[in-house]
Amino acid sequence: MEVVLEFGKKMGVTYPMALDPNADIFGLYAHKKSGITRNVIIDKNGQIVLLTRLFERNEFNEMKEMINRLIEGQKF
Repeated sequence: MEVVLEFGKKMGVTYPMALDPNADIFGLYAHKKSGITRNVIIDKNGQIVLLTRLFERNEFNEMKEMINRLIEGQKF
C-alpha cells in the first residue's frame, strides 16, 4: 500500500485510491483479465459499451463514434 500511496503523491492524485489485488471490484465491471482501462463508455442503462486501454488512434476514433451513437440514441 505504501508504494501505491507514494505513487499517488508523486503523480498528484487527488482522489481516493485503493488496492484491488484479485481484481474482484474491477471484475464487477469488466473481465478481470482485460487489464486496466483508460476509458470506459457507459450507456444510459449503466452498461459498459466500450473499454479502451492506453492510447491507440483507431481505438480513440471508435470511442468517439460510440459516444456519438449514444448521443443520437442508437441501440446496440
